[in-house]
Amino acid sequence: KEKNVSITHIGYKKPKDPQNVDQYFVCDIDSPEKIQNLNIQREYDYILVAESIEKIKNAEEVLEQVQTYLKPSGKMILAVSNIALWFYRLSLLIGRFNYGQRGPLQKDHVHLYTKDTARQLVRRSGMEIIKEKNVTFPFEVLFESIGKSRVVKFVEGFYFILATVWPQMFSYQFIMEAKITQLNYSRGEGKVSKA
Repeated sequence: KEKNVSITHIGYKKPKDPQNVDQYFVCDIDSPEKIQNLNIQREYDYILVAESIEKIKNAEEVLEQVQTYLKPSGKMILAVSNIALWFYRLSLLIGRFNYGQRGPLQKDHVHLYTKDTARQLVRRSGMEIIKEKNVTFPFEVLFESIGKSRVVKFVEGFYFILATVWPQMFSYQFIMEAKITQLNYSRGEGKVSKA
């Protein structure tokens, strides 16, 4: 709000800090129809889908609906967990594939994505990826008891190089920025008016 930004939250629950948003909608975000009924227009410069696409059963349809809230020049930013991270590959190899409280194997995730399947989802929903960023393993969470020692900084730096060279194996998450590729004809957009 300090930067003259208007924030709208859409989710299963009310935001943790409702005073930090201008408006919020509580609805079943798994339902494209319920999202469509929110009476939101093409008014947003950015839509952030942060660590939630894995929880949505009808992800492609929901992304198709949500992008109708973007201005034609708007961007959607998605943060997607990487199930093909080396740790999960190794766990599967030794027969362990346990769901937990956080990360790609969070208990409420209904879809698991690799970099390729996340890209496919974005494209199938009618968007074009214009920028990608790899997010490395969250060492600050893993080593929170010892803080930011030189060893942890070295490991983070080395791991960053690995994630840059081989993102499908070493990135913890992928951040994708996408733009809409077509207007929604069923909403009356893109129709040529008769003069």
